Amino acid sequence: DEFLLVVEGQTTVVLKKDGEELTLVGKKGDVLFVPGNSWHRQDTQGPVALLYITDKAGTQHTAKTPA
Repeated sequence: DEFLLVVEGQTTVVLKKDGEELTLVGKKGDVLFVPGNSWHRQDTQGPVALLYITDKAGTQHTAKTPA
């Protein structure tokens, strides 16, 4: 699992799990939740400051979007 606290600015997180896409938009003060084992990407609309809280165990990074 991953929590993202938006400290400044705005961000969009796109989750992909079980073939479905879900878009989350967070602005200053919002906390976004990303379930474990969920592919996700982040798009920003300008400068943004985030605080990530995550369990590093099992984390994988890739630039490829899954099918």
